[in-house]
Amino acid sequence: MDWAFCFDDWSDQYADVEVQTAVESIKQCLRNPIVQQDDPPFYRLTKSLFGRFFQTAGPRCAKRFIQTMDQYLDGVVYEVTSRECDILDSQHYTTLRRKTSGLYPSFVLTEFAAGLDLPDEVTDNPAIRSMEDAANDWVSWTNDIFSYRKEEVVGGTHNLVAVIMNELDLDLQSAMDRAGQMCFSCITRFEADRRILPSWGSEIDQQVETYIQGLQSWIVGSLHWSFACQRYFESRGEKIKNHRVVDLIPRG
Repeated sequence: MDWAFCFDDWSDQYADVEVQTAVESIKQCLRNPIVQQDDPPFYRLTKSLFGRFFQTAGPRCAKRFIQTMDQYLDGVVYEVTSRECDILDSQHYTTLRRKTSGLYPSFVLTEFAAGLDLPDEVTDNPAIRSMEDAANDWVSWTNDIFSYRKEEVVGGTHNLVAVIMNELDLDLQSAMDRAGQMCFSCITRFEADRRILPSWGSEIDQQVETYIQGLQSWIVGSLHWSFACQRYFESRGEKIKNHRVVDLIPRG
């Protein structure tokens, strides 16, 4: 996660061509994570981190990690190269945000951390995919709510709240309320999909339950982390968690 946040902040500061070049280099690092002493520091870090993952990850888990990282990196490139474009509508924004959140490769790391290598028939199941989408939307959209204060200062538009304000012509508080309702709908979707999961046999079903617990931990853990870290609210996170009032940062 530290790597992802470093890359996210870094990509916001550089020109399109620099980010595109970096993304292609990162993709190569994933496929050949052998550290060379003349590698720039960020690529040494990337190879070291992901190289250690590939040493013990199961083959299906490793394949999914590369695929989902490619989606994430392509999403970052699209976001960076479309900075000057009009604000996306909510449907297109949701599709892009699911990629740029970095949650899909993080879910694969959740599988890895639990010592799993789930069969493709499980990870390709529509209900599992839908639960991943719901968890991704929850984490991404709540993050948009938390980060709006930080992004609004620099005119950031890759944010659900900004999208809702533009699409529905709402004021800030009404857009925040709407975003909150959308977040709660993610939990409803998640639980509805859980109820229609098929059975793959007792052994695989237990592994699936462990994976779903990991998705739930993402939903809850990201919420607590957002208040505990100082990325969004400096040292006032615990107080804001209690009184729920956020003051915007004056522009300039």
